[in-house]
Amino acid sequence: VIVIACPCALALATPIASLIGISSLANKGLIFKEAKSLETIARADTLVLDKTGTITKGKLEVIDAKCKDLDLEEINILYSLVSASNHPVSVSVKKYLQKIYEDVKELELQDIEQIQAKGLKAHIDGKEILGGNTSLFEDMGIDIKYEINNTQFIFTIDGELKALFELKDEIKEDVKEVIQKIKSLGVNVVM
Repeated sequence: VIVIACPCALALATPIASLIGISSLANKGLIFKEAKSLETIARADTLVLDKTGTITKGKLEVIDAKCKDLDLEEINILYSLVSASNHPVSVSVKKYLQKIYEDVKELELQDIEQIQAKGLKAHIDGKEILGGNTSLFEDMGIDIKYEINNTQFIFTIDGELKALFELKDEIKEDVKEVIQKIKSLGVNVVM
């Protein structure tokens, strides 16, 4: 009866309801590219979360730095590499270097490549420089012997370990309750 009596009202109501839903979610920090994503997410059985800035506050702090007697040029190379990224790990290492070394300056790097969820790769004066987590170095065939429980940033020049930074981030206050609530809905949660 409703479909026959009010087809225009239904044709308008459905897209408007979707737009209101997307707008309401945007106000809460959830962005959807298109309305059909709302329908798709309703059938989702797994939620995959990023750690930095999602589960944690995203304000990393260097709590330990192991540097193999870096000279000023190597410090500047490291500073230039982390300056090429706006990832919270790179930003934190950059702030640390600025605080510790007053004369640090940015050099011009070549072939800067950001490797998703792993780190950075670049060249300077024919040398390959890498900075990132252990996954980056495993992919590059470089064996790093350090085990760190917190977030790490490893720096090498031509495969030689030059510096290792350990960073820590605080977990957001309400994350545990939110994850438990999502799990209680029957959704598998993965980080």
